[in-house]
Amino acid sequence: VAAKYLLKDKPNSRQISVPTNYFKVACCVGIISCFLLALYCSMRAASVHYAHKVGELTDLEQAIPLYDKSFWLDELNPDAHFDFGINLLNAGLYNEAAQQFRQSIDIGRAPSSSYSYLSTAQYLAGDVTSAENTITEALKLYPFSPFVRTRYAYFLQLNGKNLEAEQQLNNARQIDRKQANSWWSL
Repeated sequence: VAAKYLLKDKPNSRQISVPTNYFKVACCVGIISCFLLALYCSMRAASVHYAHKVGELTDLEQAIPLYDKSFWLDELNPDAHFDFGINLLNAGLYNEAAQQFRQSIDIGRAPSSSYSYLSTAQYLAGDVTSAENTITEALKLYPFSPFVRTRYAYFLQLNGKNLEAEQQLNNARQIDRKQANSWWSL
């Protein structure tokens, strides 16, 4: 509609209508905005495509170039960072995995499982204190989660805080005994 109006022949009048010119400018701005939005969405979709294409690969060396393309197209794709973190964790690159999980959480992917993966990577990298701090952060977001409370109790116990660990485990059991016991047994 806007393009048809802009390309329409005008009568031979030399008068310029001010509101008409503003309307033309507004239409041009709208068309440009739509084009830019379509470009942005295409780049995000391509980033997601590259990130999911990695799922077909088993070799980390083959996956890294696809992740690089994905990050170049959209560095704020939390799922790409999370998936890359999973691949790094499976490859035994725990510090690098922790960095990717942290970036994924900071961008906006923050379910309790993301915090659990981050704390696991930190623990496997030998940083038990950071693992405990990560679960403490998750506990602030998910205070009624038996899973998070049980993970917190586990890391408290690893850090020698047995009384606090027992208290957190009891709190988890008060929320949901079966879930807390299941998570604790794992």
